[in-house]
Amino acid sequence: MEAFEWQQWIEREEYIQECQMLRLNIVIKMFDKREREMHEASKSRIETACETIEQRRQAGLRKMRSNSSGNATSGDQLSRTRVSGRNRVHTGSRNPMLRVLWSDDEARR
Repeated sequence: MEAFEWQQWIEREEYIQECQMLRLNIVIKMFDKREREMHEASKSRIETACETIEQRRQAGLRKMRSNSSGNATSGDQLSRTRVSGRNRVHTGSRNPMLRVLWSDDEARR
């Protein structure tokens, strides 16, 4: 009787071990899938941000080219230009990278 109980206990332990290994494989696959999805989402967010930055940069360059190609300054542009110390600062652009600074020497040219 004791040998029979021992054999059942061994079989039960082997079955438990097999179930734990299957569960571990499932968890590993879930984590791999989650990591892959997170990586793809992060990659797409980075690509979208880079595209947006490039579009804004190109728009700023086009705007600067169109402003520099016209020699006359409109009244609106004059109203947004203020003199600060020795520099003239164009404050019309919301993007600080696109604000144009002219020194007094360059403005006289």
